[in-house]
Amino acid sequence: MSYRAALAASAATANDGTVLANLAAGPNDPVIGGANVSVPEALALGLWLGGAVANYGTVTFNLPDYQTNPAGFLGVIQHEVHEVLGTGSALPNNTGGGTLPTTIAAADLF
Repeated sequence: MSYRAALAASAATANDGTVLANLAAGPNDPVIGGANVSVPEALALGLWLGGAVANYGTVTFNLPDYQTNPAGFLGVIQHEVHEVLGTGSALPNNTGGGTLPTTIAAADLF
C-alpha cells in the first residue's frame, strides 16, 4: 500500500479529508518519492512490515529542569514526544537557506 493510500484508508477527521483533497494523486503526488515514516506512524497506517515492537522509544526528564523553567520545559516535552512518535516535520528551517528534503513527513501535509 502506498503512503497516500494508507493516509486515505486511515482518514477519520475533516482535516484528514482536507489534506487528501489537496494532495495530488498520480505523478504529482508529493509522497511518491518517499516519506519519512516512523515506526509508530507505520503501525498506525498499517504500513509496518517488521516484527513485533515492544518499545517505540523512551523519553526521560530531569525534574529540576521543570522546577526552574516550567514554560520552557513544556517545549522540551513536546519536542521529545514528537521525536519518539515521528510526528515532526521533515522540512528545514529555511530562514538560513536550508535545503528542502527529498522526502516529506505526514506533518508537512498539514
